[in-house]
Amino acid sequence: MHKFLICLLCSLFCSALTAQNADSLLIEARQQKDDSLQFSLYRQSAFSLIFSDKQKAKEVLEEGLALSLKKDNPLGQVKLLYVKGIYMDVHQQSDSAHYYFSKGLEKSRSNGYKSQEATGMNNLGMYNWNIGKFEEALGYFFEGLKLNEAHGDPKNNAKYLNNIGLIYQEMLLLEKSLEFHRKSLALRKEFNLLNEQPASLNNIGICLTDLKRYEEAEAAYMEGLQVAKKANNLLEYYLLLENLGYMYMEQEKNALAEEYFSMALDRPETLGRDPKSELIISGHLIGLYNRLNRLEESQRYIQKASEILKEYPDLKTYADHIHANSVESHYRSQKLLQARAAFKAYAQLKDSVFSKNSATALADMEVRYDTEKKERKLLEQKVAMTEKDLTIQRKEYQLIGLIILLLLIGLIGYLIYNQQQIKHLQFKKETALREAMAQIETQNKMQEQRLAISRDLHDNIGSQLTFIISSIDNLGYGFELEKPLTDKLNQISGFTRHTIGELRDTIWAMNHSTMTFEELQGRISNFLSQAQQAEERIMFSFEAEEALQQKELTSLQAMNIYRIVQESVNNSIKHANPSEVKVEASFKEGIYCTIRDNGKGFNLQSISDGNGLHNLRKRAADIGAEVHIESSQKGTYIQLSNIQVQQA
Repeated sequence: MHKFLICLLCSLFCSALTAQNADSLLIEARQQKDDSLQFSLYRQSAFSLIFSDKQKAKEVLEEGLALSLKKDNPLGQVKLLYVKGIYMDVHQQSDSAHYYFSKGLEKSRSNGYKSQEATGMNNLGMYNWNIGKFEEALGYFFEGLKLNEAHGDPKNNAKYLNNIGLIYQEMLLLEKSLEFHRKSLALRKEFNLLNEQPASLNNIGICLTDLKRYEEAEAAYMEGLQVAKKANNLLEYYLLLENLGYMYMEQEKNALAEEYFSMALDRPETLGRDPKSELIISGHLIGLYNRLNRLEESQRYIQKASEILKEYPDLKTYADHIHANSVESHYRSQKLLQARAAFKAYAQLKDSVFSKNSATALADMEVRYDTEKKERKLLEQKVAMTEKDLTIQRKEYQLIGLIILLLLIGLIGYLIYNQQQIKHLQFKKETALREAMAQIETQNKMQEQRLAISRDLHDNIGSQLTFIISSIDNLGYGFELEKPLTDKLNQISGFTRHTIGELRDTIWAMNHSTMTFEELQGRISNFLSQAQQAEERIMFSFEAEEALQQKELTSLQAMNIYRIVQESVNNSIKHANPSEVKVEASFKEGIYCTIRDNGKGFNLQSISDGNGLHNLRKRAADIGAEVHIESSQKGTYIQLSNIQVQQA
C-alpha cells in the first residue's frame, strides 16, 4: 500500500507545503481582508501541519471553521470541512473522516457548488478506498469525474482518472488500471501539470512491474525521475527511487536494487521523515541481503525496522514482510529463538487482519439479521391487526344481519356466504404469512451455518496449511538437504499452496448465496492473469457480453462455471501446448460459456471415460447446463450452454 500513499494525497492537493511555512501562512490568513484568499490560506496552513504537528493542525482548522461560520462564508467552510476530513483520515479516525466529508458534500449541494461537490465525491472515494470498499470508491470517483466534466476545471479530470486507475490497481485489473493512468498522464501533459506527472508515471511503472513488463516499467520510472527533479517534486522523486529498487529486486538485479533502495532512504532533512517508507524499504533490504547471504547487514535492517515499529506502533500493519524475511535471516544466523518470535509475530499480524475483516463481515450479517427480525415482527403485527379488524368487521356484519333479517329474510344467505369468503381470505393470508416467516428463518439459519463453516475452514485448515508451508520452507533454510529430499519438500509445499488456493475459492463461494456474473467475471479474470504470468508464451483472453454483467447466479452455478473454466484452461496448458487460449461468455435465453485453444487436441473416443471429462460433465449436470466438446489437431472447443439465471 505504500505505493499509493503519495498518489492519494496528491489527488486531494496538487502539492504539499512544508510545515515551516505554516506559521507564516497563518499570520497572513489572520491579516487578510479578502475572505476567499483568507480561507484558502487557512486551508493551506492546516494541510501543511497535518503530518508534522497534529495538535497545531487541529487548532488551525477549528479557528478557520469558527471564522467561516462567523462570516457566514459557506464556500470557505466547505473547503475547511474537507481538510478536516483529510486530517481525521490521516490520523485513522475513519468514522469522523466520513462525517466531515459527508457534511462538506451536503453543504456543497445545498449551495450549488458543483465543483466542490465533485471534490466531495473524490474525498468519499478516498475514504472508501482506505477501508477496502473498492467498488464503492470506484462509484464515487466516476461520479466525481462526471460532475467535474460538466461543471469543473477540465485539467482536474486527470485527478479522477488517476484515482480510478489506482482502484483498478488495487483490484489487480492491471491492464484496466494502465488505461486510466495513461489517460491521466496525457491530460497532465496537455495542461503542462508538471508537478502531477511523476505520480502518473510512478503508477504506470508499478502496473508494468506487476505485469513483469520490466523494460517498459523502467522507462516510465526513469521519465518520472526526470520530471520530478525538474518540478522539484521531492516526495514523488523518492517514491520513484523506492519503486525502482523494488523492480530491480524482482528481476534479481541485486546491485541496482541495493543502490536505489539506499538512494530512497537518503532523504534530505528538509523533506521530513517518512517512517512508513523507511519501514517498507528496510523489509525489502532484509530480503535482499538474505538472498545475497549478507546476514550481518540483514540483521542490521531488522534492528532498524524494530526501532521504527517501537517509535511508530501504528505502522505494525505494514510489517508482514519484515517478520517473514526476519524468520529466514534469524534461522540462517542460528538465532532460533528470534526466528520463532518473528514467525509468531507474522502469524499474529495475519490473524489480526483476518479477524478485522471477519468482524466487519459479521457486523454486516448482524445488521441483515436484525433487519429481517424487525420485518418479521412487523408481519406479525400486521397479522394481529388484520385479525382485530376482521373481528370488528364480523361483529358489524352480525348486527347489520339482525337488522336486515327483520326487513328481508332473503339477504341472510348472502351475508353468510360473504362471511365465509372473508374467513377463507383470512386463512389464506395467515398461511402465506406463516410460510414467508418460516422461509426467512430457514434462510437465516442456512446463512449462519455457511458463515460458521467458512470461518472454521479459514481459521483451522487455512492456518494449519500456512504453518505447513512455512515449516517446509524453513526446513530448506535451516538444513542442508539432499536434492531428492529438497525436490520432494518443494513438491509438497507447492501442492499445499495449491490446496490453499482451492480452499479460498470454496470459502469465496460459500460466503455468497447469490452473486452477479460481474463478480464471477472478476474471479475468472484474476485466474487468467495468474495463468498469463506463469505461461508468458500463451496468450490468454476473456470476453463477456455487457448484457451478462447484472445477471444473478447461485453460488453453486458460479463455483461450477469457475471450476470448469479453471480445469479446461489447466488441461490446455498441460497437454495441448497451445499459443492461445480464449474464454468467451454470452447470453441467449441463458448463459453460454466457451473455452477454446489452438493446441494439438486429443482423441475424444480414446479418453471418453477419463476422470477429467467425467468431472466436467458432472459439474455441468449439477447446474442444469449442457456441455459440448470438440477436439482436433487444430485445437479443442468446450461449450457450456443454457445456464438459466435471473436479473440481479
